[in-house]
Amino acid sequence: MIRLNKKTIRITKSFFVTFLVLSWLLTGYPAISIPGFGIFPPKIQEAMAATAGPSYASTAVNDAGIGTLAWTTPGNATTTNDSKASVVLTKNTGVSNYIKATGFNFSVPSNARIDGITVEWEKSDSLDGGTGETQDNAVRIVKTDAIGATDLSNISNWTTTDTFVSYGGAANLWGDTWTAADINGSTFGAAISAKNVKVSGGGAATTAYVDSVRITITYTLPIMTVGTTGTQTSTMNIGSTNNYVGGAFTFATDINTATVTQVIITDTGTVNANSNLSNADIYYETAATTCSSETYGGTETLFGTGATFNASEKSTITGSMSVGTTEVCVYVVLDVGAGASATQTIEIQIANPSTEMTVSSGTVTPGTAVAISGTTTLQSASATFTQNVYRWYVDNDTENVTDPWSAVSVIDLAENTGITIIPIANDPPDTAQELRLRTNITVNTATITGGSKYFKLQFRAGTDSDCSAGSWTDVAPSATWEYASSSVADDTTLTVAKLTGTDMLETYSKVKPANTPTGTSATGQDIEFDFHIVGTSSVSSTRYLFRLVETTADGTGTTSLAGWNNCPALTTEPGTGDLLRHGSTFSSGIKQGFYWTN
Repeated sequence: MIRLNKKTIRITKSFFVTFLVLSWLLTGYPAISIPGFGIFPPKIQEAMAATAGPSYASTAVNDAGIGTLAWTTPGNATTTNDSKASVVLTKNTGVSNYIKATGFNFSVPSNARIDGITVEWEKSDSLDGGTGETQDNAVRIVKTDAIGATDLSNISNWTTTDTFVSYGGAANLWGDTWTAADINGSTFGAAISAKNVKVSGGGAATTAYVDSVRITITYTLPIMTVGTTGTQTSTMNIGSTNNYVGGAFTFATDINTATVTQVIITDTGTVNANSNLSNADIYYETAATTCSSETYGGTETLFGTGATFNASEKSTITGSMSVGTTEVCVYVVLDVGAGASATQTIEIQIANPSTEMTVSSGTVTPGTAVAISGTTTLQSASATFTQNVYRWYVDNDTENVTDPWSAVSVIDLAENTGITIIPIANDPPDTAQELRLRTNITVNTATITGGSKYFKLQFRAGTDSDCSAGSWTDVAPSATWEYASSSVADDTTLTVAKLTGTDMLETYSKVKPANTPTGTSATGQDIEFDFHIVGTSSVSSTRYLFRLVETTADGTGTTSLAGWNNCPALTTEPGTGDLLRHGSTFSSGIKQGFYWTN
């Protein structure tokens, strides 16, 4: 008895398990139903050959391209009715011209692959067993009215009774390449020539007859396979339009091309698609290689638009899309209605490509759902913000500032005007001077509710005016610029607008972050803030920029605004080393003037 060690047994078991799993996947038997997925393994759809015909010729003529003996009444070879074309073949050497039959009136689908051509000639002769016999001289195909070079004749004797003799076959292309247009053309057909062969003695003349000819075409239609690539976008705003769902469906045929004329997409997420999803657009492009290397850019070709999703959460989209063996990337874009709720989801699929896609001819696979990976979660639309107008004010220890900078009575700097050293009446601030910065923000994209947003002030030194560039520091205790103290409570709601365009008043801020107690009622409204600051550790004769950023309730987060139309700026007071010195001195008894500057 043979004993196997444990290692051999393990290897043998692994082999048989692998073999069984592969056999299951490849044969699809037995199939099992998986909830939410469908049948697994999915059915493997094979390309199935189809046939057209047999079809009879509508025209038959004598063609002198071969032999010397012409056919009588060649037109009789179009119908199997015993009214025949004939030719008398002189004994031993008689060779006929061709009967060329065309006009078979095929309607093979334009995207079919031609696999084979079967030609059947119904023929007979006048002698059987005599000293002379009729045989094929040439049997050829006709393409665009030209008789081909491939000869499929055989050496069998023609019989005295009408018999269909087959040439070519389901996989025989007669030495040529073919399109459906070639087959469907009126000049496609077949040709035959007969000859007299001496059997014994001195031979004998024979008469060859052709009653009809018929042709059968074997062809294969493309199978279009639907797949996916990428994942859905993670979030989408409620009340938004033209949202790219993310990822893509992929369409490709195994042979030739097919034209897609309808696609039905289904949403299986928790949102009520019938009520809250609309205007589902399909855009497409042919990939350079595969769709995994392509991205949606908004300039792809529009296939069509489905106005709504029905009660079954399906949207039917019609158009025209040519698909070949190179992947076509199919992108879904849609609108989300205002009636949707936050945390609801969108999950897009083609529930059954084999029945919910329409193609010009051929089939679509698989017959189970094809879903783009991932889930899109709906959220309330987020507003974007643009810092707009600003103005510097002198602090008066109240919420309502009244004196635009500077502290010198004859100078009131205008909106969006920085504090400069020259003229000196601009009163550039020193390290002890407190300032009030009024600035407003345009609320774009969506409205905000009261108390929902937070902002903080940041600064950096710089000679430019770009609030979007550079390294920024929060205005905060112990920083170069910090918030000043006052008797006004932090986050006191402002009472009087100071800036052009302000629609809503927010808060006085002496501690980060600044709150937004007042919401907005329409997009594009401006909200105004007041920041009370002092440059305790600022450097003399240095220009500083200030900007607002969005933050979290504790002031730790930093989210840049969409833009800054004006970037508040000031230059600090010069130190003593920066002042212009002047005076007089004496040299050799002569008074000399002097000056210098650092």
